[in-house]
Amino acid sequence: MSSRDKGKKTSELSPILLRKGIQGIAGEVKSVKPMRSGVLLVEVYRRQQAVNLMGTSSFAGLNVENDSEADILEYFQHVENIHVSEVRRIRSRRNGQTINTNTFILTFGGPQLPQTVTIGYQRYGVSAYIPNPLRCRNCQKYGHHEDRCGRNTVCEHCGREGHTDNDQCNIVGKRCINCQGNHAASSRDCPAWKKEREVLRVKYTENISFPEARRIVESKDSTNPTFATIVKKSSAGTVSVKDATIQAFEDQSA
Repeated sequence: MSSRDKGKKTSELSPILLRKGIQGIAGEVKSVKPMRSGVLLVEVYRRQQAVNLMGTSSFAGLNVENDSEADILEYFQHVENIHVSEVRRIRSRRNGQTINTNTFILTFGGPQLPQTVTIGYQRYGVSAYIPNPLRCRNCQKYGHHEDRCGRNTVCEHCGREGHTDNDQCNIVGKRCINCQGNHAASSRDCPAWKKEREVLRVKYTENISFPEARRIVESKDSTNPTFATIVKKSSAGTVSVKDATIQAFEDQSA
């Protein structure tokens, strides 16, 4: 099955709409596989199903808009053995605009993550979601939100009290309040940010508490360098912390 519309591939249709469309024409089929060429290979149980599918001329005209969080959550309500309580699309900022990505964060109801999930006829890989460290926009320290901060205001850029970057900081030179390095407190090159990120990675991949994860990160021996060593090396730009993968599925056709 292929699309006659220029610039549109049948394999790029929404997996949920794709399933609904095929079921509406032929009922439950054996399998649907997207091919590299962009066409769909549909394997059926009965000859009449193939006749029905081959006789359709409007299937490729299905709405190709992305599924919403609500659509995906509703779909999982009818899937056995997998309980999904929340679906959230990851969005990014590009050129001042918010862009929808094809990656979603799923919250599962069980203690173990499934390795894959199937939506429609397509299978997607699942891995643990590692959030970014929470940094207070008031004092610039990690671990709490500015709404709950009782400390003095500190500038993100110069690390001094009494003003914020919104006040158009005019102090020459940057200084991070967390590591004293020559960068803003918001920099992802900051050793403190990398340490907090590693604590979160250990917590969520090992399914342990924050204090336990922090003890593990801070107690690594010399054969597996501690973050004290990494902090020193990172100032030369030679060490980075690999971004963790996301507890989500990503549209393979995108």
